[in-house]
Amino acid sequence: MPLKRRASGLVCLFFLAWVILIVFRLFWLQVVRHGEFVERAQRQQQRTFEVAPRRGVLYDRNLRELAMTVQVDSISPCLPRLTISRRPPHALAAIVHTDPNDTQNTDEQIAARLAAGRNFAWSRGA
Repeated sequence: MPLKRRASGLVCLFFLAWVILIVFRLFWLQVVRHGEFVERAQRQQQRTFEVAPRRGVLYDRNLRELAMTVQVDSISPCLPRLTISRRPPHALAAIVHTDPNDTQNTDEQIAARLAAGRNFAWSRGA
């Protein structure tokens, strides 16, 4: 009988030491290193980055492209400060008329957009 009592006492002592070790480790992680883990969680969970959406190409029923996204540079002159003469349309056309097949940015078309009397006019370069 004393051997059983001694063995059960050792088992109880082992489990008590195990519980004390677990409680100490939990205290260490949740109280002592709390700030470090909160900062780490914020870095992992609260990341902000911008995703540039790309539109897909639209096709007709014969799989010909109807519309697509085209990356172009745009300029907008400040029209109230720009005097309408031959020089500004020519200067703008020299900047945006880089493609020989471009039929939208000739001197005459840019002069017509500037003379339309609005406060805003688009000129797109290819």
